[in-house]
Amino acid sequence: MSVSSSNPPDGLSLGAGELWAGLRFHAARLATGMPGYGATLGDEDPGPFRLFPATIDKGDAARGQAVLDGIFPFAGQTVKRTDAVWEPADVSAEWLAAMHGFHWLHDLIALGGPAAHQRAVALIMDWIDQNREWSAAAWSAPVLGARVRAWIFGFHTLFGGMDEMAQRRLRKSLARQVAHLDRVAAHESDG
Repeated sequence: MSVSSSNPPDGLSLGAGELWAGLRFHAARLATGMPGYGATLGDEDPGPFRLFPATIDKGDAARGQAVLDGIFPFAGQTVKRTDAVWEPADVSAEWLAAMHGFHWLHDLIALGGPAAHQRAVALIMDWIDQNREWSAAAWSAPVLGARVRAWIFGFHTLFGGMDEMAQRRLRKSLARQVAHLDRVAAHESDG
């Protein structure tokens, strides 16, 4: 049986740039679950930030106190944990997206004080340690974009006075996340 169509097969009507972007996305999507994908994201420190953008997000100190106390109330669910917070059992995808998206970081910043500052840095460093490799919950474009934004806007407040080793770890992680986001953002997000 032969099928004739005046329309070109999927992808052939795209311009060269769009076709290349689509191929990059599909290659990245296939590779994400394979061992060693993380190595393709690099491990270079891009160097110190030259600009420290002012955040327009005004956190909520009461929510910051809850996070400080190990209470994570997101997406209609509340999880109480002081450790292993990144993949708790029996939570919704929306809760995981909120947790991994780090919008709550602004709440800890709004709370202020040494304890909130230390908790924020500890959670960021723990995320870096626990999420070096790709996972659907932590590395989808919308979640990753929210996290990168939160970390960049909170960098000066949280890491400005920190030792260079902590700053370097955060910058390396940001560079890896942005490399992955560059590969998938156009195809995983809607704006």
